[in-house]
Amino acid sequence: MVLNRAFVLFAVWAVLLPSVVDACFALGGCGFGLGGLGLGGCYPGCGRYCSAKAKGTKTLSASKTLPSDNPNDVEGLPEGKPRFNLGPDGHFKQCCEESGVPASCMDKCSYSTYTTTSLRNVFLRIDSCPMEAASAIHFCASQGKDHSRCCQQRGVGATSAGNKCLLFCEQPKENATRLDFSYMPCYDTFEEMKVCFWHEAIRSTGTNLEDAFGGAETNREPEEWN
Repeated sequence: MVLNRAFVLFAVWAVLLPSVVDACFALGGCGFGLGGLGLGGCYPGCGRYCSAKAKGTKTLSASKTLPSDNPNDVEGLPEGKPRFNLGPDGHFKQCCEESGVPASCMDKCSYSTYTTTSLRNVFLRIDSCPMEAASAIHFCASQGKDHSRCCQQRGVGATSAGNKCLLFCEQPKENATRLDFSYMPCYDTFEEMKVCFWHEAIRSTGTNLEDAFGGAETNREPEEWN
């Protein structure tokens, strides 16, 4: 099982490395096949989904804007569209729509479907969703907020990569971080990161757990939804 996982991770890296070594995408850095934010300060070739800035701009993507100068403000919508009563997945999906995420990726804009499997399929090009869009999807999942404390508590920093993995839980940085093989263990902590994103989304939207699960049992977490 361990060998199989290692092989899959190596395969992801081997397939992606030639085409993304200078591209920034997913989970906070450049040149690594996990997917990452890479927001602001991106290297050339990032594409339209890497255009959001962590500070000093309202831009979330090449063609969409946040309604506030505060980069953490994802509560409002341009053009006066109401954002209340959407729930965590509703906010996630609407953020993806605003950030220009293509239709082929919209099925990832849910806390139950944004998974290690879906990421792997995107980066192995099995999925029709372009991997460059992972930056916007991850931004929307995290709401652009700092989840470092929660991630630390859930063991994200306890892999052989140490605190490096907490990079993927932090607010988008002004400059992208160059990623290498030492970040590979972070892939195994993705679901723990997502639990932090989901719990914060529950809190910030004022959604109770029963409503979040449509009246189903409320002691589950995102990785148990499938």
